[in-house]
Amino acid sequence: MDIDNLVDLGYAKDQIGDTVHISGNVSPTETLFPGTPAQVAEEVKVSFRKAWDSPDGFTISTGCDSAWGTPIENSLAFVKEARKCARYPLDPQNFL
Repeated sequence: MDIDNLVDLGYAKDQIGDTVHISGNVSPTETLFPGTPAQVAEEVKVSFRKAWDSPDGFTISTGCDSAWGTPIENSLAFVKEARKCARYPLDPQNFL
């Protein structure tokens, strides 16, 4: 289930439980498009802190489609931080 960025990922995880895999929810309009690479990386970490232990699994993604004109530096920061956080075996220390 793709969780929109307007929904708190931790709340969604608690409500959904072990029924489905969840993904989300870096904000494309509040962080990815207008933010800095550092802000994007931080929001990726926040998403992992909230949902990495979702009982049916978690995938980092944007909370909706990426906005046209999103700076490539921000997209690359998203991917770089996601790779760091998602390195197996998952280690919550990577989300700090």
